Amino acid sequence: MTQDQWKTNLVRTQGGLWLSPSLSRRRLLLGAGAVTATAALAACSGNPKTDSSNKSGPVGAPKQGGNFRLGVTGGGAKDIFDGQNVNNTPDGARLLTAFETLLTFDDDFKLTNDGLAESVEADSPTQYTIKLRQGIEFHDGKTLTADDVIYSLQRVANDVSLRGNSAAGVMDIAGMKKLDDYTVRLPLLTPDSTLPEKLAAYYFSIVPEGYETYSGDPSTQVGTGPYRLESFTPGRESIHARHENYWRDGQPYFDSVNITNFSDATAQVNALLGGQIDAMTDLPAAQVAVAEGRGQEVLVSETGWW
Repeated sequence: MTQDQWKTNLVRTQGGLWLSPSLSRRRLLLGAGAVTATAALAACSGNPKTDSSNKSGPVGAPKQGGNFRLGVTGGGAKDIFDGQNVNNTPDGARLLTAFETLLTFDDDFKLTNDGLAESVEADSPTQYTIKLRQGIEFHDGKTLTADDVIYSLQRVANDVSLRGNSAAGVMDIAGMKKLDDYTVRLPLLTPDSTLPEKLAAYYFSIVPEGYETYSGDPSTQVGTGPYRLESFTPGRESIHARHENYWRDGQPYFDSVNITNFSDATAQVNALLGGQIDAMTDLPAAQVAVAEGRGQEVLVSETGWW
């Protein structure tokens, strides 16, 4: 996967829209009732609009409320919940509920300043300055500051088990400097024009100072994202509640999100068609016609997970 950046599909259910942290503002893929997505790890956010091509007819502005139930393919007892690491598809879906990056990508994989940073500017070929948005709160009420950015980058650079560790190799972690509460100077060991793209990748999500991987206490999984973790059973299910002080105006839309693992594709499809879940990932090709015949909307990733 280029940059390990997963594209996400946005889905519409009766409860409203589920927006993962970095959804493009330029396009919404809307379906009816329950939606079947062939690629579920969407990085999403967006401005609602009417879509006259929707099978269920035009749709208006989304409404807040309800519970979104997502069935995700794969995973097992070794599932993790970590703001900067994943092992599989369910891990990635869960990461995106709670954690966000400094920069983001739009639907065309173009870099945008729609993340936690107002800007990431190159001062020279070997130095960048990161300016944070002010007033962003973590789930526990703590304000996001430069200290959290420094800790987040240090954590990735110092832990070889994290996915972004090799990408952090170009960063002069020891030379990072906090210029003020919302500004970080990031020097590089060698010139790298792709540094902003690295900072938009999920494995460079920003975690609070002192953060550690989930070890049984949901309250420790504190991010800036739209949903906070309420419970997590590896290989089975996680439950996420709306972050009331989320920084994006009017978002998120759902009161809660349930993410359920499915190791068996047949059981996953049956759960969708039977109304036990509202959307699923990785619909088998042989089941596309069946799902569409039952009134489901199939969203196909144009990027093939790149």
